[in-house]
Amino acid sequence: MRRWARRTKGYIGLAVVLLAMVGSFGSATGTPLHAVLYQTIGPALAVAAAWCFRQRAPLAPAAVARSGPSSAGAPGGLHSSIVAMQNITAVLVELFPTLPPTWSSAWLQFREIGSHRECVFNVETGGARFTTEVPAHLADRMSEARSIMRGPDGNTWFAVTVTLSPADPGSYQTEFNYDKEPEWLTEPTKTECLRETLSVRKLGTLPEWEHQRMGSVK
Repeated sequence: MRRWARRTKGYIGLAVVLLAMVGSFGSATGTPLHAVLYQTIGPALAVAAAWCFRQRAPLAPAAVARSGPSSAGAPGGLHSSIVAMQNITAVLVELFPTLPPTWSSAWLQFREIGSHRECVFNVETGGARFTTEVPAHLADRMSEARSIMRGPDGNTWFAVTVTLSPADPGSYQTEFNYDKEPEWLTEPTKTECLRETLSVRKLGTLPEWEHQRMGSVK
């Protein structure tokens, strides 16, 4: 699995380098031909890198499930969902090598509202369960994925569970929670919840439980 991850980084790195070379060439020449090449080759390299990742990396999205009909509205569209899943995949690629050889199940949990966030990685092995806090830079990637998936009114999910299985180590499953209050490890404060509305989200898109936390029940 680690060898696959190294190969993946090599393919993606090569794609990034080639794309940067094309961009540098265009900046120097400023020719219309460059614009055509950049718009054509750029997406092609991205697709090629994604294909190599799917073929050789140990992780790729298998299914996306929601907790149920969402009163918050639809996410930010197909493109934003793809980019967000790339972020989540990148997080799992870093976490995957930390799994013990005898792991039986593993799942990543991320919860966020305003300035309050929680990100933990759970692993079961030999009948024991271990929960560790995810490094800050990986939690940042998850937070970015959440922001990317925001809809026109700032609506997005409050929590996601990403599940891995040794029976199918080449894929993972995600379950997004748009409506229900997450099971917080630490209760978010009123101030932290308010930042959710002050920064991006309209009050009309908030579920009732968040109105209650902010003391603004209609």
